[in-house]
Amino acid sequence: MILKEKSIDSEGITPRTMANIVSILKHRNPYEQPLERNEVALHFSRKYELSFEDLADIYNSYAKNLREINVLDYDDLEILANNLLNIEESRRYWNQYFKAILIDEFQDTNDIQFEIIKKILGEHQNLFCVGDPDQSIYGFRGAKAGICREFLDTFEDTQLVKLEENYRSTKNILNVSNVLINKNSGELSKVLFTGNEEGEKVVYREFINEWDEVNYVLDEVQYLIKREGASLRDFAILYRNNFLAVPFEMKIKEKKWEYSITNSVEFYSREEIRAVAAYLHLVFNDDATDALYKIRALPPKGIGEVAVRMFETFKATSNYTVLEALFHIDECPELTTRAKTAFKELGVLIEELRSKKDLGIYDLIMFIIDKSGYKKYLMDKKELGRIENIIKFAEILKSDKGADNWEVVKEIPLKTKDVVPKTDDYILLSTVHQVKGLEFKYVFVVKMVSDVFPSYRSITAADKSEERRLAYVAFTRAKKRLYITKSPYSSKGTVVSNRESEFVTDIKGLPFVDARFVTRKFFS
Repeated sequence: MILKEKSIDSEGITPRTMANIVSILKHRNPYEQPLERNEVALHFSRKYELSFEDLADIYNSYAKNLREINVLDYDDLEILANNLLNIEESRRYWNQYFKAILIDEFQDTNDIQFEIIKKILGEHQNLFCVGDPDQSIYGFRGAKAGICREFLDTFEDTQLVKLEENYRSTKNILNVSNVLINKNSGELSKVLFTGNEEGEKVVYREFINEWDEVNYVLDEVQYLIKREGASLRDFAILYRNNFLAVPFEMKIKEKKWEYSITNSVEFYSREEIRAVAAYLHLVFNDDATDALYKIRALPPKGIGEVAVRMFETFKATSNYTVLEALFHIDECPELTTRAKTAFKELGVLIEELRSKKDLGIYDLIMFIIDKSGYKKYLMDKKELGRIENIIKFAEILKSDKGADNWEVVKEIPLKTKDVVPKTDDYILLSTVHQVKGLEFKYVFVVKMVSDVFPSYRSITAADKSEERRLAYVAFTRAKKRLYITKSPYSSKGTVVSNRESEFVTDIKGLPFVDARFVTRKFFS
């Protein structure tokens, strides 16, 4: 809401990303004070190509909104709890209350949480922490990458016990993961080992295009289900950013497999995709009356929902097609003159769109959003991310060769529901951030291409180390087989990056990796 109010647009800044940035900044800024021009604020300003003034405006507006509705967020609760512990009486009470403190996932601790721990610890110093510095993700509520080292520096008499035996993964998966993470310098080093079998080599496959990558992954899932008796719930497809799930979701939907996507809206449920789907149905389908409900307001055409219902009744009783009914709308006495004019204009638009239906599907979609005014409507609202989604949608449909336009379009549903698997046997699609602590027999880490993973926003050495830890988390989710795949990354129809990820470069020559470049299509 604040981003829209301020008309601030920065590529890659989603509300979730902004909320995370605000959370981190709060922990480094005096409580209820305007944002200071500190190192962390300037880091995010550079990283997201956002002026410090805009960043401060968002931060200060968010804090002001909280005060006006008299609520605290999670970060406020931490900050205020820490402030309370500065009062001697309060601190003494909690010192005496706890005889020992046990902390799990210590690597996710932020500065203020660590301050709270030190203040409530008291004289007994009975503190037991479990954590993995190689899984410390800075973006996790401001978690501090060096917090495990800081712990050892703070409590000098600490006994350090390294838990290096892994009970989850095969030897080959651990060998690859160890090589990857040991490229990070300054970490508390450890080398994982296991009593498990050596297992299959880690598979790396490189593809000419995105669709080949998607088909390979899903064909391999099908193969493992048939050969090894696996279930869909044994598989996870992991990626760096949510938008990378789209082609996999579309193909899985086509296969009618049960699936779940973490922290993401189903692609077909996005407003802009349903709007384009509605226009496409009107272009190819004479009976697509339902589509009028979606496009009547995208952009606004002066046609209300009641008017659409009247139109639907008129079409049904007159036996006209949609286009015929639009041009004979004067025969519907219930409609106002204004509504009739709007329907006629819509008929002219659809007729013009239909004249272009033999264009390639990508060009047709671009023509639709231009001619309908939908692209301008989104640009005026500064919703450039929705335009990006439409372009991505068009790119994916374009790459689905072998079917004519109508064969592609009729598979696009007009009415959608949230993705809720009907059974517990479903394949998981997830960002790497969301799978910490989870494990799967078979893991596919996809789109391992430069500027995607690691992200092009990884500016500093610390950023790169963070990305490497993310890749390490992804690799070590696998119990039995690990697949890593790469294909060119495109944006707005243009290949942006085709270089393999530096993380792939680090491991693809290892003896426990089966690396190949796939040049022929052998997929179903």
